Amino acid sequence: MATLLLYQPPLLTEIHSLQVPVLTGSIHDAITFAAPQTSSNSDSNKLPAETIDGASFINIVLVLGHKTKRSVIESDARRRGMRPTSVRDVLSLAAAKPRLYEDLIPQKHNNLPLIAVVATQRVVVDGIKRVPVLWWWGDYRNRHAAPSRSLGLFQDQNEEYWDHYYWFAFVAN
Repeated sequence: MATLLLYQPPLLTEIHSLQVPVLTGSIHDAITFAAPQTSSNSDSNKLPAETIDGASFINIVLVLGHKTKRSVIESDARRRGMRPTSVRDVLSLAAAKPRLYEDLIPQKHNNLPLIAVVATQRVVVDGIKRVPVLWWWGDYRNRHAAPSRSLGLFQDQNEEYWDHYYWFAFVAN
């Protein structure tokens, strides 16, 4: 079992780290399993087919930026030897932690806990650079209800500031 990297994040950020098993099989099967609320019309269904065999684990570090620029967070992670996360990495996180929002001090809006994890490795779909984002949400009124998870691909606008419920994901070596 690998040890997690000790990481001091940039100012005005929060971190959360955990080790998860990597989902094997096709990327489309991984989306169906880990993000079951993903729309059949989603651009994520246009991701190139890729298959991974053999089990392994990854150490994921999540960074919540608050008022810190995305470029600062990404630069700091690279400087510390972390690599960007792929779509499969964040799907693996969703499969391992279906109630991740309970661990991350969720944003409550009308009793709806909500978080989003940004895969920091961009993808190209239909010739457009996209930012993969996996959303988790649940209902505090019914803690036994199954949590919901959905994968979306958003056009990369190079926006520096993201809202308070976006966690940027990196893989620690």
